[in-house]
Amino acid sequence: MNTHPANRPPTEVSAAEARAVIREARAFLVHTDFMRLVVAEVGAEPLTSLEGRGLLVSNTDELGAIVDENPAGMGLYGLAKKFARKIPEGGVDGYHPSQDFFDKYGITKADLTPPPGRYGAGFANNDFPPFFAAAMANYAVDVAIGQGTFTPEQKNSMTPTDWADIISSRWFSHAVQSLALTDIGSYENVGSSEEDYRKGAFVAQLKKHRTVPEDDEGFTYKEYTSEGMTYAGITPTKLTIAALRSAMKEADSSGCPVARKNAVIPKEMLEPMDSTQQPNPHLLNLLHAGILRIAPPEPGDEGKATIRVTQDNTAIDRLLGVFADQLRQYDRDFGTPQPAVVVDQNAYGDTRLGFTNARRQPVGALHWLPSETELASVV
Repeated sequence: MNTHPANRPPTEVSAAEARAVIREARAFLVHTDFMRLVVAEVGAEPLTSLEGRGLLVSNTDELGAIVDENPAGMGLYGLAKKFARKIPEGGVDGYHPSQDFFDKYGITKADLTPPPGRYGAGFANNDFPPFFAAAMANYAVDVAIGQGTFTPEQKNSMTPTDWADIISSRWFSHAVQSLALTDIGSYENVGSSEEDYRKGAFVAQLKKHRTVPEDDEGFTYKEYTSEGMTYAGITPTKLTIAALRSAMKEADSSGCPVARKNAVIPKEMLEPMDSTQQPNPHLLNLLHAGILRIAPPEPGDEGKATIRVTQDNTAIDRLLGVFADQLRQYDRDFGTPQPAVVVDQNAYGDTRLGFTNARRQPVGALHWLPSETELASVV
């Protein structure tokens, strides 16, 4: 039985529970509206070429081995880093957002009381999605190789378009949403280091952050059929899902607000009972933009102090959709980035991850047309 306050009559909801509903709704609305602006901002300009001086790295000793082991993954990492740099961070380090940052994105003191998130008032690590998506896509390909449906040679030949096809697939979106239903801030900087693209490193990082149990593999191989195509993918194990939900419950968290399609909103946020108050501006922005819509009332909703809102795609879906689009555009504009270790010819001799671009055809081997038998079973 669902005992969420929104599913009970107002007379059975305590003041503390009512405040929790308001807090969850406010976090969902302010972050979803913030991401609406971010998606438009980062989508306005395509990725520029990775060719040039190269990227500074954290592990110079192992860089050569990582590049040799996973050239395609390093190319994806470089593109994720390029994309992440376009995502706005508040303040000097992202953990202490400035007033200018809040003003630019229409975030008020009311939005931050009580704080909707743990880090930087909930606005730190905004560049988390592309890094996490890149590391997870890389891991999914390794799982497919282990399953025998893909080969290391095919992975080494993957293009930005191949990575985009994975990141924009429905199975990938569902997996990300499932993983996001846990304590906020659990994944921190997963995927932001070149080491996260070594074989098995993705799950090792999740275990380090206690989102995958030590005695569990974290994910299993799974094939998905969507729109007449079959996709090789992964799905979290039942043990990992249980651990994620347990962490969310222990932290009294509703999970990452930008990975949720649906939310419960107090009616007063749309129609204030006090004439001196105004509707929630983020809710109005999202409704007017056509991102959110009010869900039809369900049986038993009469007399409740809340409404349900829904959207076709989560805020993270929309950001990763732009990331995938820009990966495909990069492929059209420049080709596939080829990584190499570069040492600066200066007094410091900095080691960098450099790139050249090469033209090649997408591999396309992680999705295929089902056979007639498979299609019949789907129908």
